Amino acid sequence: MKPAFSHAPLPLEAWGDALVSVDDVLAFTEPTTRAWAVVVGVVDGLRLQRGLAEFEQAITRIEEHVADWPDGVRTCPKAWWGDLLNDPCAPHLRLVRRIDLDASKFGYNAGQAARWIQALAASPAVSRITSVYLYHFGKQRAFLAALEALFRAADTKHVQIVGKGNTPEAIRKHLEAAGLFPKPRPWKALPPFSGSLDDAHVTLEIESVEALAAALQRTDLEHVVSLDVDLQSHAWGEIPKLGDVTPAQLPNLRWLRVDDRGGHGAVEQLFTWLSQARPIAMPLYVQSPALRLRLAHEGVLERAFHASLWVSHQTDLDALRELLGSGRVRCSLLYAEALREEDTLCFDNSRMRGRYGAPLMGTREIVSSMHPTLKAAIRGLAWPLAEDDRERLAEVFEALPDLGLWEPHCGFWHPGSAEASLASRDALITALSKIEAARGLGLITPDRYLSNQFKLPKLKATQRKRLDKGVGPSGAAWIVEDSHNPPWFF
Repeated sequence: MKPAFSHAPLPLEAWGDALVSVDDVLAFTEPTTRAWAVVVGVVDGLRLQRGLAEFEQAITRIEEHVADWPDGVRTCPKAWWGDLLNDPCAPHLRLVRRIDLDASKFGYNAGQAARWIQALAASPAVSRITSVYLYHFGKQRAFLAALEALFRAADTKHVQIVGKGNTPEAIRKHLEAAGLFPKPRPWKALPPFSGSLDDAHVTLEIESVEALAAALQRTDLEHVVSLDVDLQSHAWGEIPKLGDVTPAQLPNLRWLRVDDRGGHGAVEQLFTWLSQARPIAMPLYVQSPALRLRLAHEGVLERAFHASLWVSHQTDLDALRELLGSGRVRCSLLYAEALREEDTLCFDNSRMRGRYGAPLMGTREIVSSMHPTLKAAIRGLAWPLAEDDRERLAEVFEALPDLGLWEPHCGFWHPGSAEASLASRDALITALSKIEAARGLGLITPDRYLSNQFKLPKLKATQRKRLDKGVGPSGAAWIVEDSHNPPWFF
């Protein structure tokens, strides 16, 4: 465990128009989940832009502002899981009151979950946790023992358990028998979203063609703090041509969602209308990769410190390299959507190729293309790991100092050979154990794409000990995945 909070901000002039302040948090007087997402983004931005004393002062002001917010809103984002485990002195952890633990994040493996939760229970930062949410865990002895350790270390007042059959009741009874299940307490209800477009500091929600057409004709949106454009509704039908528009003035916008999962695709005018928007937080998994990339090219992700950037197999790599190095993109998660369970990787003149033969950059190559401010902002990375990346892996972690969540797509190093693939995994473990810059990792899931071809064995005890005895991440952080879903890191 690191002895103290590590803090190395970049000069303010490096950030241009991407500066954030406590005022971005104070714009939200209602304690909604959207407001909390902005809090997370602001905190991560301040951490990169302010000296330690000024950052501490900012956290104190934010702490006072959210003091009356329901504990159930103040969820630790997975981007901070590495801090919980490894940086318990980090000032921003004072803001956290809730942690959500989902069995899927641990490969539905009780042993892996137990190791990680035991490591969490050992962190002094967990003493502030008052709300624990458990999703789809079982009744295995190791897990229940870890849960007891967590509840003894935390100040648990609220517990929610979701699962199949009688499992939630069995977990509750086990905790009650140990004297650890909190007595029922009334929940503080969340207030509804703000109302009309003419109110101060409002949430503007667009859920129909008519509403979009009307909104696109307005540019006087200085009072809008939260904007939700839903393009997936089945009631939309075909989106008509909406004519020329002028970029909207959205100086106070902090939260933005544009959801095009319905397959309609965003109208071209929407990109023009949003081109002046500079949100701090964007929901991480609703937009298609093409839409998010287009918004990034328009500069919308310039200060999106709590947002993701997905890269599809159709992305032009030269354009991507230019975008990431432009200094106009910040995000907390960079995710290569090109690799899914049906994909394969091969090597052609040292260039990886994925689905449809599309070339893919390796991890070192994509990281080296990033602007320094993007490197500083990245908290989670899911990207192909080339074979030669492993030999110089320390360069990746030195370049991404706050990386806490890592999913290297490396399962296809040796297609068709389980033995060779597992040997590569062992070599990766050895390499990581020697990299001190990787010490802050809170979750590593490198085997997701191997599991579709071979049944993955658990990590050997000797392999976990190798990590624990090394200078890199702990053995508890390594999760053998058996799920093919995208990495819902945050």
